[in-house]
Amino acid sequence: MEPIWYRQLINTHENGEWNYPGTVGILSDGSLYVIYGYRLSKLEPDSGEILATLELPTGAAAPSDTAYNGFNASADGVIVAKSIYREAGCTVQGGDALLQCPDPSAVPDSVLVTVDPKTMAVIDQTTLPGLVLGRATLGRYGGREYVYLFSPTTFVRYAISADGMLASDPDWDPGPLVEPGQTPGWAVVVMNNWVISQSNGLPASSPLSVIAVSQADASTKFVVHPFASDPVPPFVARAFSQQAPGGEQAMSFMPSTLSADPSTNVIYAMDALPGKIAALHITSSGLESKWKVDQTTTEFIAIIGPPDQRAIVATDIPRPEIPGVNKHDEVVWRNAVTGGELARSPRLPAMTSATMVQPSYSGTVFYPGTDGQLFKLQPVSAASP
Repeated sequence: MEPIWYRQLINTHENGEWNYPGTVGILSDGSLYVIYGYRLSKLEPDSGEILATLELPTGAAAPSDTAYNGFNASADGVIVAKSIYREAGCTVQGGDALLQCPDPSAVPDSVLVTVDPKTMAVIDQTTLPGLVLGRATLGRYGGREYVYLFSPTTFVRYAISADGMLASDPDWDPGPLVEPGQTPGWAVVVMNNWVISQSNGLPASSPLSVIAVSQADASTKFVVHPFASDPVPPFVARAFSQQAPGGEQAMSFMPSTLSADPSTNVIYAMDALPGKIAALHITSSGLESKWKVDQTTTEFIAIIGPPDQRAIVATDIPRPEIPGVNKHDEVVWRNAVTGGELARSPRLPAMTSATMVQPSYSGTVFYPGTDGQLFKLQPVSAASP
């Protein structure tokens, strides 16, 4: 765990740009690709040498208020990414800009781009229908590859060709999915025939929806509200008394999207304000509840283990700390079939909201604390010394 190299790409303290979490990935050519702000860099993995940097389109926003929150890649190696924005004139950094700027919705429409990693040039770009919070998700259906996104009101998809050209698919239209009082969700998840997600990626005054739409026929869709009857704890309600759009009381908020297990057709959804995690089984006739437990997380859920021994791993914010500004987290392993708790870590420094505990081998996980420490956590039997 000794550092091999370190590479400073930009310094947002000096240039004043929006410091939003980026993403690093590796493609089959062995190079590292790093997206940060409105830039995409290609790095040599052994030395960290910057091989190329591409400035991505910023639409109608200033570059300093633009970020590309992650990227994906097609089966042919084409990089796919999408922009989000900070309100002009706002200086709030990180994800807090999406909540704490005077009017976070006063931003331009997002831009979807495809990039050739060999030439580091933009292949194609299109303006999306509004601000799209979540990353682009790719899935293959019927011999074609598609880009799926959660727009401000519904799911949308674009066909992507082998050479990276984008084409909207207006015939695949689920209709309005965001209900009154809700906010759009983050990324969608492709699971077998289904495109699934949950609403309320920003604080909302209405309960969260879990949504499943058929890839074959967008008119086939299921919607449930797994936490509608679960009250928000009073200390959380007070903290979110004016956080929903229009300064209303928020009753739902989840800055991460749900997780899905295609082997078992089970979805794991969560809502940070009532502090719940639920398992839902998707069938040909709808979404069926399997279990629901008390657990407050703002992070993604990791699904680990073989299909007959599935476990899920996620953080749990200890009471009475407030989701999103909590100083501590605990890591919990649960039986994926029953929801029963298998193991729990000691209290740890909080991790960055909307990230994930990273799975390793034999049930171990890596946990990056916001104070700069990296923890390796190993669940052990209660009978072990």
